[in-house]
Amino acid sequence: MMETFIWSWTGGMLLVATLVVWLTVEGILIGLDHAATYMTVVMGASVFIALMLPSTRRFFRRS
Repeated sequence: MMETFIWSWTGGMLLVATLVVWLTVEGILIGLDHAATYMTVVMGASVFIALMLPSTRRFFRRS
């Protein structure tokens, strides 16, 4: 089971989940109106979109 598990895809999704939690806490504590926050949102959205692309899903489905 462990050798067929897709760690890179799972790690990417964990990164996205961590960024969502980070941005939620940051929004509560200091607000979301800083340039670094917007870059974090862009980075998280880019990773999520890359993971959800049909070509990426096909690649990992075949592995």
